[in-house]
Amino acid sequence: MVKIKFKAATPEELEAQLALQTFGNYFSAWARKLPADADLTSEQERLPGFRGLMGGADPVPVQAPLRRGFLTLRAMQALPIARDSALATVALYWAPVQAYYAVHGFGLAVIAALQLRPPEKHTTFRHVISRNVITPLCPYPFSAMCSGIPRDPARTVFASIGPEARDILSFNNLTLCNDNNAEHHIGKSLLTTRKWFLESKFDEMRHSGKKTKGRSRKNVPVAVQDRIALELPATTFVDWLYRLRVKTNYDSPDMFIFNYASPESNREQYDNILRMVQGFKTVCTNILRRKLKKLDFEKLVKAGS
Repeated sequence: MVKIKFKAATPEELEAQLALQTFGNYFSAWARKLPADADLTSEQERLPGFRGLMGGADPVPVQAPLRRGFLTLRAMQALPIARDSALATVALYWAPVQAYYAVHGFGLAVIAALQLRPPEKHTTFRHVISRNVITPLCPYPFSAMCSGIPRDPARTVFASIGPEARDILSFNNLTLCNDNNAEHHIGKSLLTTRKWFLESKFDEMRHSGKKTKGRSRKNVPVAVQDRIALELPATTFVDWLYRLRVKTNYDSPDMFIFNYASPESNREQYDNILRMVQGFKTVCTNILRRKLKKLDFEKLVKAGS
């Protein structure tokens, strides 16, 4: 195993570098498993749910979110990272948030084309995407999901990836990503994201309602925790991007100040983020191509891109 040395003078600095290494591994893993657009489309066309899509959707509610997805992606593509590697270091402050909002725009466009009720909150959006888009309509690696109770390997279920749950639970997320362990990192990104959402929910419950005398918070019984975990929809890469958006925007906005990676390494990470968004755009536009009339689809794509 390759040992990684971290340059850190304070606990805050060390925590930031550990987070950056972890997220870099995760983006690298997803990008490594993402095929070329033509292969992604070919795999999608084999899915029964995709083959069963019928046309005739109204293009009007699709237009605004699709345009937002295209514009956000174009903004990410417009940065001259290839000509100026140092720019990537600064761009990483911005890229995870924009990646989520680009995916959010493309996802909302698909939800509208599927004639589902438009979600008003990010939580509802992620749940609708998980059940109605990722599960039936997305090819690998976007089909990778984690469900069940993430603290228990016997009740943790992964879809579309090979490693066993117990191997993913014990896997060290700081291990440098390569072709052999990329699916372990993908699984870990989903597992830790599911844990993050559940812990946020449990913490909210602990600090709400009646509390036992002398306690600042109440306990959440394990049985209740397990029930909530089993009711939570499968965790997908969209959930993971949302988690990263919250971390970089709110929880740890100063994280990238402690980024000591080389400009070339940062450019590679930016490219990995961009590849994920471009891949999801391909998957979503394939769905829209089947749901919309040919002329309507071509007009929307031309207006957006």
